[in-house]
Amino acid sequence: MNPELLYYRIYTDNGLFDFDPASYKNITKRVSELPFTFDDGYDILANGSQRVVFVYGNFSKVGVQAVYKGAGQESVSSTVWSDGSISGIDAVDAGRSQMVSVIYTDLAGRRITEPSHGFYVKTTCYQDGTVTTQKLMK
Repeated sequence: MNPELLYYRIYTDNGLFDFDPASYKNITKRVSELPFTFDDGYDILANGSQRVVFVYGNFSKVGVQAVYKGAGQESVSSTVWSDGSISGIDAVDAGRSQMVSVIYTDLAGRRITEPSHGFYVKTTCYQDGTVTTQKLMK
């Protein structure tokens, strides 16, 4: 998969999210999808295979959808939704029991040995029965 042909769209409970030049540095016109390789050095950051995007507004949920535009066709993934509990800081819980397993799945629900590129869900299971889920974009 050529990352130059990969884009993503952000959805909120209000619908498709628009990146407005008034709120986002180095975006010159209002857009609803961003190239996967785009990095404005401020609100939209590319760090190796990971992406951080700050989405400004008041919503109860946020979703991400991958779009691949190659060979004259457009392929669109399912939208991966968060319940709005995501933040720029991952919570650390020193009292959590020992990790038992980590499972990666792609947007189609298939298990992946090790994520390389795209959108993934990481499920971590702990000895005490606790399960955490993270949405990842690599």
